[in-house]
Amino acid sequence: HCKQAAHCTTHLPTSLEYHYVHSNPLLSEMRLQKINSEVVRREMYSTAIWIILSMPLFLTILPQCQRHHSNSIVLTSAFTPPTVATRRTHLLLQQQRRQSATDEIPFVQPYLKTISEGDIAEIYVNKSAMLGVVKSLLWNNDKPCDNDEESLLVAEQAPLLEVQIVTDGSSGVFKVDIGQITTVWHANELRLTAADCSSTMMVEDFAKRIAEDEIGAKKLLDGLPVRGDELAMDELWQSKRKASLSVKTKPAAHSLTKKKINAFESEKIRMLLKRFLKQDQGLVTSVGAARHLFPLGDHDGDKLMMRVIAGVMTLEKDSKLGGRFKRFPCFHVSNARRENKITVLNGGWLAVDIGVKAMTEAKKFAQREQTGDASLLLTEADQRIARRLECLAMGEVMYDGNSADVHDQLEFDVKAALDSMSLPLTPEGAKEALVRIGRWSSSDENKPTQKSHKKVEFEPWSNDVLTSAKELVDYFRQRDGKLSKHLKNGSKDEALLEYRMDLTKLPCLCVDARGTAFRDDAIGIRPRSTTGRKVERGASKWEILVHITDVSDIYAPESAKNFKFAPILQNAASARGLSRYDLPLGPLHLLPPVALEAMSLNAKGKGGELNRCVTVWAYIDERTGNLLDCGLERTIISAPTQLTFDSATKLLDSDQSEIPGQYRNEKAILDVFERVVSSWNGRRLDSSDIARKRDDRLTVRELIDSESLSSSSSAQKFERKRGNMVVDSALNLYAYSINKLLRDAKAQIPRAPGSGAANKGGRVATAPLRRYIDGVAQRQALAVLCKYGGRPMSKEECIEASNAAGMAMNSLQKWKASKENSKVGKDVARQREALRSLAGHLASVGKQTPIQVVTTGRGNEIIVRGVGAIGKCLGGADNLPKGANMSAIVKSLQPEKGLLIVRKALS
Repeated sequence: HCKQAAHCTTHLPTSLEYHYVHSNPLLSEMRLQKINSEVVRREMYSTAIWIILSMPLFLTILPQCQRHHSNSIVLTSAFTPPTVATRRTHLLLQQQRRQSATDEIPFVQPYLKTISEGDIAEIYVNKSAMLGVVKSLLWNNDKPCDNDEESLLVAEQAPLLEVQIVTDGSSGVFKVDIGQITTVWHANELRLTAADCSSTMMVEDFAKRIAEDEIGAKKLLDGLPVRGDELAMDELWQSKRKASLSVKTKPAAHSLTKKKINAFESEKIRMLLKRFLKQDQGLVTSVGAARHLFPLGDHDGDKLMMRVIAGVMTLEKDSKLGGRFKRFPCFHVSNARRENKITVLNGGWLAVDIGVKAMTEAKKFAQREQTGDASLLLTEADQRIARRLECLAMGEVMYDGNSADVHDQLEFDVKAALDSMSLPLTPEGAKEALVRIGRWSSSDENKPTQKSHKKVEFEPWSNDVLTSAKELVDYFRQRDGKLSKHLKNGSKDEALLEYRMDLTKLPCLCVDARGTAFRDDAIGIRPRSTTGRKVERGASKWEILVHITDVSDIYAPESAKNFKFAPILQNAASARGLSRYDLPLGPLHLLPPVALEAMSLNAKGKGGELNRCVTVWAYIDERTGNLLDCGLERTIISAPTQLTFDSATKLLDSDQSEIPGQYRNEKAILDVFERVVSSWNGRRLDSSDIARKRDDRLTVRELIDSESLSSSSSAQKFERKRGNMVVDSALNLYAYSINKLLRDAKAQIPRAPGSGAANKGGRVATAPLRRYIDGVAQRQALAVLCKYGGRPMSKEECIEASNAAGMAMNSLQKWKASKENSKVGKDVARQREALRSLAGHLASVGKQTPIQVVTTGRGNEIIVRGVGAIGKCLGGADNLPKGANMSAIVKSLQPEKGLLIVRKALS
């Protein structure tokens, strides 16, 4: 009955016409004069079917039933089927309408692609991306059309495509629909000829050629730095997201909007234009991915196909492991049956929204936790989530300053990962998640630590890392025992000394903050004359020495070959990036404490008497501060005398006669070292804007801490006493010398992003026990300047190390997966707290009561004494002198915005 009704419901006379004059400006360009209404036709069909099925006696009781409509559509018992001419006219006009829509929207045309035999298609079959050649288009009828009527009847249906696979080690043929096709290229777009893809025999030969290109593509990807494809895809996603956001804020090349799209009557045109809007804001193809992976390559040469295959592999890997791109297949537009072609809106891979990306990455992270192996955290997103889980496990909440709910204060990807693993959004849940993935280990799997015989609930390291740390300690104990025995016997065997400079006869000092657990730097002096190097008359008779603990047993390539623990500990340091000492539940170290303790500088009476160091010696003209000579040595030093900043300052401030006998050597070393290094530091401040700006920042920071009420608590104040300044200048000199020596050797320098270029005095290799990048920089300095540990690092390897360090730091930044990121750092929180304290004070004494402020020397910036709030002073000079005290009246105070404006009080 339904089939009969479809042919017999209405009689549509060919003269029936509907005139559409659209009021929308975009639609008015697509005016159609004579066309049958598809909407009205469907409504009449459904009405007639309902009548036939629901009221079988209707036609018997009423032989004739007239229904009056504005166009006088008549329904009678004597049905006349629509003529072939009517159906043909309807289909022709419908095709004309769609063609008119696409023709009148020129900005869609570049995205349309015709598919015919011999084209190259990227298809998605069995959850894998492959490249293939279109062999044929399979229309819905098995035989060729005998007349135009049949051809028009199938014009609206997309055919299947028969595609012969030429990659993925397969030569099979698949029948796929349009939704399985990701991107289509004509042969000449990929530097191919029509002959390559024409016949079956040639397609098989072409597949053999592609198989060779596929092998070459894998070699190209293997030649990238470690995680190089990850970095490239992340940069590509960032660029596409920026382009997408710019489309929303800047005028587009078209005026198409969702409102205008919804005004179109044809559902297919609406779908076409909506998809166009999406892909216009962030679509990438395998060709685009290849250009980003290999920016310096020849993308128009013979290796183009090889690079495209690499792009296919990388995007497929990203879709499986990461969450940056999702497949956006082609969309069928129209058919050209006679030409054996179809037209589609070409597809590719769409950059997803940051919230979707975070959710996808978190779910995939949770799926990988089932393996229980931390080494299977394959993507940078995995590493980022793991680092943030570690911070949460140690009590840190990523607070945005607005939400009062602790759940809302967590990072989006952290919440999604814990939800996917069915764990609570608490430090305990984060610890359990880290144990599940093998990043941490539980107390049942570990023995008591060296410093405490109490078992801990969790150990923030995997079992492999903890085992490697113990192996390192055992190796150090055996090696140091042998070396100490030979040195006591007076042996000078260079092999036993590991070809190091023996400085055990020279005393040295280790000056650090009170309570420092792992000391990694020391200072000393050496008479220039004992080295055999030239002594400049009147310049100085001393070389100053800066010792940094040697960590090459972990980072040097030769160590990785000889010791199993070296690569495991290096990977652990790379994954963590840097030590965190500001977490509520305790520090999160770069490496297990037992390993850090073994590599740190042993003090007198606390363990061994020998320390392996990488020492910079510097010969400075004390009259001018000019660095005359410097160098790098692998050394062995004696156990240093430990001093705090306060005790070192006290020794410097005291006269020699006031110093107890056991500290007179330390006093003499400090006096000489301070005198020499201060001359160099003064010259550097005079000649370097970067150094002056850094010094100003530190001065203001000290001033804020000294005037802040919060600093009077147990928290340690930032101070720049003489003891602090000696160490700060020593580390600056060490980094400056390393930079100079490597630059003179024309070697690459691995450095953390934001640490400053070599010519700007950025610190390198000064804290290898706290920062991963400093351990890598020390390895490079030893390889280049001491010819030790293996070959020097290449430019690509230095960039790789810098990127790893940068990602570790970026993972700990407090940003939200939303359109508007809220960042509240410690400085902002402290400023708000200080302003609230000031507001409370003024509320009790009166808003017009003068307050005491001190100038910083940076324009009209001032600091409120007693609370440490920073503000601006109006009505005075643009550049107030540094350190001037004065009274001021508050003009504007907004604690939540961190805003303070004052004016100088009248005397």
